[in-house]
Amino acid sequence: MKGSRIAAALTDAARVSTAHAEVVSTLIEHTLAGLHGTPPADVHLLLGALSDLLADAGRGLRLGGAAAYLSAVEGSGKAATLARSLVRAGRPTNNDDDD
Repeated sequence: MKGSRIAAALTDAARVSTAHAEVVSTLIEHTLAGLHGTPPADVHLLLGALSDLLADAGRGLRLGGAAAYLSAVEGSGKAATLARSLVRAGRPTNNDDDD
């Protein structure tokens, strides 16, 4: 499945309510915490959605595993730029990678 379709579906689900938006942002954070190595080519779409959701919620990342993964993303492309922005936006409140 393409990242654009996943990001679009998650963004649509997040629009339903604040609770839905919270679930979607948590889902994306858990997904990021489970990634290893080079980011998928279209991960910037998920990072953009997460950035918007967290900005709307007025908070930063909650999962240490997501922050750790994003901190390791290198480069100058969209994914790297969004990753740095998400990490700078706020430290996670939970450093447990399994939550």
